[in-house]
Amino acid sequence: MSLSTGSLTPGFAPAQTSYSVEVDCDVMSVQITATLADSAASLTVNDASMSSGEASTPIDLEQGLNTITLQVTAANGATTESYSVAVTRQSEIDSPAASVSSVARVMASAWTGERSHPPVT
Repeated sequence: MSLSTGSLTPGFAPAQTSYSVEVDCDVMSVQITATLADSAASLTVNDASMSSGEASTPIDLEQGLNTITLQVTAANGATTESYSVAVTRQSEIDSPAASVSSVARVMASAWTGERSHPPVT
């Protein structure tokens, strides 16, 4: 299992069922690719069927925590395994690039008006 952006923590292992990944605030969606060990098994991502080894449709992300659930069903239809991926999309405030941008906007807005010299910071 892998994501289009970011790295799973911990790295994928079939016995591990919970993962997390953190992405920047400018990442609006992710895709998951999962390859089934048994070609007769079936796979869903957030209740939508998908093919083994192919990327899912883009999954939109809200700022903060987003939980993605994968369900693997064995060929017998009775045995299942669920995996969850907690994707945390940083807020603009948490993003280092956004912080620099925010400071620049504050400085630019402070440099307006009747001042004849730059503001002291």
